[in-house]
Amino acid sequence: MTLHLAPGTVLTALPTSQVVAPWLVLGVHVSRGRSFDLYEVSGEGLQGGWLAKIPWLPEELPAEFWERRFGLLPTQAELGALGLSQVATGGGLFRVTGAAAPAIVEARVEGETLAERVRRTGPLTLAEALTLGRGLCALLIALHGRDWVARCLSPEHIVLRDNDLSSPVFVGLGNGAKRQSRVEIAKRSVDPRYTAPEAIGEVSGIYLVPRTDIYSLGCILAFAVSGEHPTGRPEAPWSDAAFARFAPLPDGFRLLVAHLTQTLHKHRSATVEKVLTWMSDESLPTMATQGFGALSLLRPLDAEKEPEAVPAAAHLSVLSPGPLVVRPREAEVAPALSPPTVSAAAPAEAPAEAAAPAAERRWWSLLGWLLMALALASLVARALRS
Repeated sequence: MTLHLAPGTVLTALPTSQVVAPWLVLGVHVSRGRSFDLYEVSGEGLQGGWLAKIPWLPEELPAEFWERRFGLLPTQAELGALGLSQVATGGGLFRVTGAAAPAIVEARVEGETLAERVRRTGPLTLAEALTLGRGLCALLIALHGRDWVARCLSPEHIVLRDNDLSSPVFVGLGNGAKRQSRVEIAKRSVDPRYTAPEAIGEVSGIYLVPRTDIYSLGCILAFAVSGEHPTGRPEAPWSDAAFARFAPLPDGFRLLVAHLTQTLHKHRSATVEKVLTWMSDESLPTMATQGFGALSLLRPLDAEKEPEAVPAAAHLSVLSPGPLVVRPREAEVAPALSPPTVSAAAPAEAPAEAAAPAAERRWWSLLGWLLMALALASLVARALRS
């Protein structure tokens, strides 16, 4: 349902916590996101900048779907009322005059999103990405400590205040949910590029745990250093352009991204606190780090090599190594043996030579059974005539 609300529309507070004013006035339209229209709001005695987020849905959806979607707004408003410095402050729920849906009001966070920052200045350096990573870990630790899961943490949902990478703020609360809570079918829409595979389309809530956000964290780190969004395909989440950006980075960073974005959730760390211990130049994981010995970049692209120079074996995956990794087989890493001095048939020929006698034996056996059947039929015919 598309809303066209004029400036001056009155918003009246509903009985929810953290209400910033008894009534507000709608200002200019700011932008449209995946689920909400954003408007500026003002009110008597209101301090600072605030935004009203009014949900929109395609008009062809049934009215029942709208009602179920709007019924989620109080729960989503709770996330802004947690009082976390890393989450945009909530201002409560408001009834919108002339609109079917209430509005969620939250404090406007001044700054630019991570997506805007990368678009403006290009990919982050390794040091900048790790600084951002530590800030995101602090954000997620605070969120998980209150039993909430972001569910889909994307570059558009991360605001950098005063260009400060160390203190990112989470905005856009539409996908947040209580840990292991059932997901309402009316709010399954997430960005598949930044959402853990097990959480896409899953409504039981069993996978709404910190590991879900850890996958998003790995995707964001990869985007930050490459400027390339994930493909949305868990088996091959990075484009060739992204791999080219990964190539000059330390092995430890690639190992870290590989671990965080493992396709199977049980192969990722269970807590963000553990991830935080690897989020610096000095503490990046190595092949000797527990749980990282079998990880390596799936298809490292070397800028000095042509694509066809990349060994075909580098594209193979063994067991469940994850989207960025491959576990080499012993045959692929063992030293090549010198050829034997005694001539031998090529491996491709050996099966054909061995198969010929066996085939001949089968035909002779079949012929023997056929002759025995004919002889038996002849004896039976004689006995009947006599």
